[in-house]
Amino acid sequence: MRPHARRSRIVVLAAAFLASAVLAAAAAPPARAGLSEKEWTAAKQALEQAFAAGDSGRICEAIKTVGLDDSRRAVDLLLAVGVSDRLDDLAIYEAVRQSLASMISPEARAHILITLERKDEPRYWARRCVICDALAVAPWKDATAALCKRLGDRVLYVVSAAAKALAHRKDPAAVPSLIERLADLEKAKDVAWIDVRQAHIIAFSDQIKAWRPSRQGLQPATSGNKADAIAWIASLQANGATHTDDALKEALANLDVNTIVLLRRRAHACSRRRHGAADRPAQDPREFLEELATANGGKLTKV
Repeated sequence: MRPHARRSRIVVLAAAFLASAVLAAAAAPPARAGLSEKEWTAAKQALEQAFAAGDSGRICEAIKTVGLDDSRRAVDLLLAVGVSDRLDDLAIYEAVRQSLASMISPEARAHILITLERKDEPRYWARRCVICDALAVAPWKDATAALCKRLGDRVLYVVSAAAKALAHRKDPAAVPSLIERLADLEKAKDVAWIDVRQAHIIAFSDQIKAWRPSRQGLQPATSGNKADAIAWIASLQANGATHTDDALKEALANLDVNTIVLLRRRAHACSRRRHGAADRPAQDPREFLEELATANGGKLTKV
């Protein structure tokens, strides 16, 4: 081969390499520079002012700005908001979750995973739940392993949050850990899987009354919602038959529900009338509940 031909081929290869490098750089997500100290101070002030004004829209925007710092301090502030008693709107919680999940800096990701692993005392359970919810949508390869470890958490709320997150990720690597943990929990006869971070309340007799419209979904267990729910329950009056099946249909219509607590004082009555006959009491209440649990692969737990 002639020297000038070899040089021309090298030039062509070099040009192709540079072109591919430019394309790869264009396809890669832009790196975040984080916020300057002035911008960080302004973001914190905006968040506090939004909370003081009770403006959910402003709070969500301030949370997104805090998340752009993509740092350890941003993670700590977002977690503090996520477990705050002032969080009365699911949109705010979702903004926290998405901001944590969108972290791309090694510093922020490492701090999230370290916090999940090392802050394992029971008093930090809410913080671990927030992280589990964030990892459900985080595109991180090591998120599944971190969630699997939390299946062994001492607080069942965290176990529940980790299991939900793994179900959302649909990673086959989590299946063995989920099966193992489920087997352990099945041996504990009195384990009640009740996640009260979100809930809905349905009153039933021969009619169904919902605390909030079912289309609104589960409501966060904030101080305001709890006070409102208590007042609503106190206003109820006992009347009519006990149409448990209609109440269960209403509860099961919400696909986000993973636990139903059924409270009754009398025997079940089927809501279907036959040949114009009046409602007839069914079998013993406990027998009815046991059959209901068995038919749906569940377990009756006396609380």
